[in-house]
Amino acid sequence: MQGQQLPGGPPGPPGYGGQQPYAPQQGGMVPAPYVSRTNAVEVEGAGRSKSQLIVGIDFGTTFSGVAFAFISNDNAEAKEDIITEWPGAGIYTKQKIPTVLYYDQYQKVVGWGPDIADALAPTGYPKPGVQKVEWFKLQLMLSGNTYIDPINLPPLPPGKSEIDVAADYLFKLRQAMRNQLQKSLGEVFNREERNIKYFLTVPAIWNDAGKAATRAAAIQAGFLRDENDNRLTLITEPEAAAMFCAKAGLLNLKVHDAILIVDCGGGTVDLIAYEVEEESPFTVAECTAGSGDSCGSTALNRNFSNILRTKIRKMKLPEGSRTAGRVYAKCIMDFENRIKADFRNNNQKWAVDVGIEAEFPDAGIEEGYMTFTNE
Repeated sequence: MQGQQLPGGPPGPPGYGGQQPYAPQQGGMVPAPYVSRTNAVEVEGAGRSKSQLIVGIDFGTTFSGVAFAFISNDNAEAKEDIITEWPGAGIYTKQKIPTVLYYDQYQKVVGWGPDIADALAPTGYPKPGVQKVEWFKLQLMLSGNTYIDPINLPPLPPGKSEIDVAADYLFKLRQAMRNQLQKSLGEVFNREERNIKYFLTVPAIWNDAGKAATRAAAIQAGFLRDENDNRLTLITEPEAAAMFCAKAGLLNLKVHDAILIVDCGGGTVDLIAYEVEEESPFTVAECTAGSGDSCGSTALNRNFSNILRTKIRKMKLPEGSRTAGRVYAKCIMDFENRIKADFRNNNQKWAVDVGIEAEFPDAGIEEGYMTFTNE
């Protein structure tokens, strides 16, 4: 999972929710119908009087996913599932899709998630004039958070704010989600769409500014009718993880048991401890303030990029050299697809085919390969 938010604490703006009990759903992403202490509206058990369609959105730094749960008011209809069919994925099913956008020179989205064929040249790189934008979720929490270094984050398109870019991605995600819910639920979706309750993940270490930016992006993407629409709750992934473990039987949790959840995500790594307050519906309370840092897997990419730029500078090529650009792109792609996953502290050397014939010994390029070592 990619991101979390501290539960409990002082109440936030409408729609943020606070400490709430959950009945976890298979897949760990979607809160089932629940009893909310904050608004005292019961939607679980014998007293529930309305149908409920709930959508969980795991909005991650590097990958995102969507799941849903539906139950009718008479319990005659019930369904829960994870959306696995996405535009551009063809016959392949995916529970998670890349959190990435491609913009043309007019700041129009020409590719997103797995649907990127129109954005890429035959070489697999973006077409001329097309900008790939990723890790933009991290920019939502720059306000008041000093542990994120904006210098090392990919640039946003000209004229676009971090909220604009996040909204563009969430809009595309919402379009795909609506199509799949229509396909899966049919008339039920048409009837229930205006009342869908959304749960969207945010990092545990985000402050109020980061949460407000996330909510603003969701409103701009069309999930809510306006800023007074309270159908969106920002939820922590540690809470979702605890819910899933409780339902799946991975942990035999009893009242007063304490659990520590470590969420190693793409952008951040967060730690938070909860105490179980109730078993049914499953309810947890924060034991202590969570902690974390921006040391998720994207930090590895940023560090590798710094090493690579240092080596490329040793090639002593002219400013703006296309050769330098090709070397950088090839090495970054190889790191993401091969080196990062297989790296071990075993003194192995990694050779990347950079596609040039010239020798640059100072940069570690010989016979067309740039070499990287553990050091």
